Amino acid sequence: MYQALLTEEPPPPETVNDVPYVNNLFRLDPFQDHIRAETGRLKVAELSNVQTFTGDTGWLRAARVARMTPRARQLLRFKLNVLWGRVEPTDADALKAAGFEDR
Repeated sequence: MYQALLTEEPPPPETVNDVPYVNNLFRLDPFQDHIRAETGRLKVAELSNVQTFTGDTGWLRAARVARMTPRARQLLRFKLNVLWGRVEPTDADALKAAGFEDR
């Protein structure tokens, strides 16, 4: 699992059985004092579980200080699409550019 979480991109189709990769967990990189690096440990977001918050969620919005690169956002969206099926208009072009075939 640790090695699969270190794999940044989905493996090419010809190596999909040889390269460990997960699509329901997303590795969180260290970010200032908010997400600290720990030797031999990774911080992850589990994408297969939906959480619902009620009441005043201002503290939650204020805690969202980390910003992702456009590529990281796209990869996260791909992983979420696998679980929840939402597709953005630009995803088809991005998948073609990454070498995935039309079906």
